[in-house]
Order: sequence, then C-alpha cells, then structure tokens
Amino acid sequence: MWMYSGDEDFLDNVLAEADHQVKRISAHACLAPWCGNNEISEGWDRWGWQTLLAKSIKSKLSSDYDKLFKSILPAAVQSFSRTDYWESSPLFGRGDSRFQSEGDAHDWGVWHDEMPFDVFETRVPRFMSEAGFQSLPSLSTIVQIADSSEWDLQSPSLLSHQKHPRGNKLISKYIQHDFPDPTNFPNLIYLSQLTQADGMAVGIEAHRRAKPYCMGTLYWQYNDCWPGISWSGREYSGRWKALQHKTKEIFKPVLISAESKFNLVHVFATSDLLYPYTDSLDIKIIETKGKTIWQEKINFQLKANESKIVYELDIAKLSFPFDVHNHILVLQPFNQKCPI
Repeated sequence: MWMYSGDEDFLDNVLAEADHQVKRISAHACLAPWCGNNEISEGWDRWGWQTLLAKSIKSKLSSDYDKLFKSILPAAVQSFSRTDYWESSPLFGRGDSRFQSEGDAHDWGVWHDEMPFDVFETRVPRFMSEAGFQSLPSLSTIVQIADSSEWDLQSPSLLSHQKHPRGNKLISKYIQHDFPDPTNFPNLIYLSQLTQADGMAVGIEAHRRAKPYCMGTLYWQYNDCWPGISWSGREYSGRWKALQHKTKEIFKPVLISAESKFNLVHVFATSDLLYPYTDSLDIKIIETKGKTIWQEKINFQLKANESKIVYELDIAKLSFPFDVHNHILVLQPFNQKCPI
C-alpha cells in the first residue's frame, strides 16, 4: 500500500504485466472483480499520507495514481476480460457509515476495534471484501518454531511469529468470551481455532443470508507465507485450520442458517444454485448431553439464487424454558449429510 511512481518506463512495464496477467487468469471462475489496488485511495484520502508532502508532490502523486488505476489497469481489463474492474478496495473505510450501503467493505470492527462477532449480523455491506480473525497454528507447526519451554503467548519465539501488536491479547480476549479458560497450550491452540472458525461463520452466514443486498464475501485470509500466528485458514504447511473446514461447509451452494432476534429464531435457506431447489429440514432442540427435547420437520423450496426465511421459531411459545447454555438448535437438511 503506497503511491506509485508515474514515470514512463515504470508505466510501460506495468502495462505489459497487466496485459499478461489479465490474459493469463481471466478465465478463472473464482475472480470477483479485478481490483486495481488495496487501500491506497483509503490511505491517501483518510490516513494522513498527504500530511507532510509539498503541494507539488501531492499533485504529482495524485496524477500518477490516476494514470495507473484509472487509465492503464482498467484499459487492460476491458481489453482482455469480461469481469468488472474496481479501482480501489474498499470504497469507504473505517468510520464511514456508507461502507454498509455502497461499494465493497473492509470491516475490522471485529478484531481491530474489539467488537463481538455478532456485530457482523448488523453490519452487512453490499460486498464484504475483507474481514478476519487470528488463530494459532496447529501444534505440529508450533513445534517447528518454539521449544516446549516457550509454549506461551508471551514467549520470545511466539511473539516473533505474531505480527499484530495486540494479536495474542485479542485472541485470548475473544476465547474468554465464549469458552472456559484453556487448561494447557494445546487446548489454547484448539480454542483459538474454534473461536476463529465460529466467529467468521457468523459473518459469512449473515452475508449469504442477505442476498441479493449483499452479493459476496471474502475473508482475510486464505493461507500463510510462513509459520506464524495469523488470520489464515490454511497454515504455511498447507494444513487446514478449523476455519478452512468451516468455510468448506458454509460456502456450499445451499446454506441453512439461523438468525436470532429477541425471542424469534429465523431459519434461512440460501441458494447459489442457478436452478430451483427443494429439500426437507429437520429442526431440533437438543440438550448438551444429546437428548432431543423438541423437533419439527418442514419442506421448503427455493428459486434460483434465492435466500429466504423458511421457518420461524418463537422461543417464548416452547413448552419448556430455552437455556442457551444447555440447549442447542440443530438444523439437518435431508439432502446434506452433516448437520449445520
């Protein structure tokens, strides 16, 4: 993230590389938009990058930015791809409420601002292009970077593999919100990964439920460039964290999820399929020991690319008091093997 030079040799080199790369990967199905840059316009306009620069330098850098991101790169995309070009991500950054209604969003209320995971359900943008949460890598990775005598979040070895100044404290804080205190270091690893996976699922499911208002969600981040404590779902070795397993499930073409508001639980079915979908759904409340204490089965139909409420559960009308600490809502679609 920084302002780039606009000299002729550099721009010629960028043009050649842009043409090459757009041709090379334009057929990949995983492309959302072609994004010119990450957070450069945000940094230039709102992070104080211009503060100590002379007027002439600011004018030159602004002009160079326009050449690169408003002329050269969109022209390359237009010539060789049918996927849309997006100048800079995000359109509106932190502190600007328009991030929920216009363009793409980087939402770091969770993590940087220490908000609880459930704010994801009320801060739904049109397209989420960046949000994330850290976890520790597996013990198999930890043993490669720290002796057992340093299996502590404040040890020099682990601190050197943590590149966020508050990272380890934030991981611990969020774990304490949802789980008992870890009893040992392997337990801490496990709970950190569960916290990351469950928390990011809150956001991803909320974004998918909100279609067509929200039509995409990308999480930070997929993998690692070294064995560290990070936001990744895959470790440097390629080993999957809990987040990667979770996202494999919640990004399936058909998602069953639930949203709670006061005493009402809305069960949503969300389809990314391009054709109608029909299924049956078992809705259960079970005790933590596994005993089913309430159950209902419904049938539902979805149009292509549809998300809707398929069942409403009024907790107040149950014949027993619902206890969030001892009761679990289980949603089991007939056409999918694993409970959601």
